[in-house]
Amino acid sequence: MNPIVLYKNYIMLQHVANLKWNMQKQLRINIFYITTLYIAIFYFSSFTHTHGENFNDFDSSIVRLKAVSNIENSSNSDNSYLLFELVTGRTEQTNKENTFRLESNKDVTDIKLSQHLDYESNRQYSLIVRVQNKYQLAAETVVDIEVLDVSYKLENFKDPFAIDPQTGNITTLVTFDREVKDIYNVKIIATDNSPSALFRTGEHNKRQQVFQIEIADKNDNPPRFTRQ
Repeated sequence: MNPIVLYKNYIMLQHVANLKWNMQKQLRINIFYITTLYIAIFYFSSFTHTHGENFNDFDSSIVRLKAVSNIENSSNSDNSYLLFELVTGRTEQTNKENTFRLESNKDVTDIKLSQHLDYESNRQYSLIVRVQNKYQLAAETVVDIEVLDVSYKLENFKDPFAIDPQTGNITTLVTFDREVKDIYNVKIIATDNSPSALFRTGEHNKRQQVFQIEIADKNDNPPRFTRQ
């Protein structure tokens, strides 16, 4: 995979040497050096990443970025000079509230979640990640994160349970009797509220999971005397 070179800077340095010839004539020589300064670059350009608002794994990587120092005849050790920064903007969409954070290791950095996502509050983030090499030359890339609205429902409405369509919290509708039934298998269907790119029919993305709910035993037998 070839990295995407954003740009190169060329600096022309001019040195002036004054030489005297036979102590009488002065010869002016202009010597030009062209020096190439290589900036750090990302392996990927800007892209969009989607996540449901119910995502709450603060340890998992949402997006992983890899960069290279882009120094000619350099060894892998030069990548240890890379410094990653998540640029904080002036709006919530540009991470003003520090919803996301970076965790970096040498030439790799991971964007991770710092706060819960909320579709109703903010539906899209535009994050600027900057990388800088040991010559303090930097490059930037933009990562757009789209937040998907997620709703929940029960597959079988005859089950003695209810579910909050926004939070996914399951509550009970009846008082259970373990002697009658001690285990319930409840299937939950989570659906985002945007048409899926996987289907031409406009159908939404869905995911389902079965939860096993076990009714705990409760001592509902009153004490009794062994003798009258």
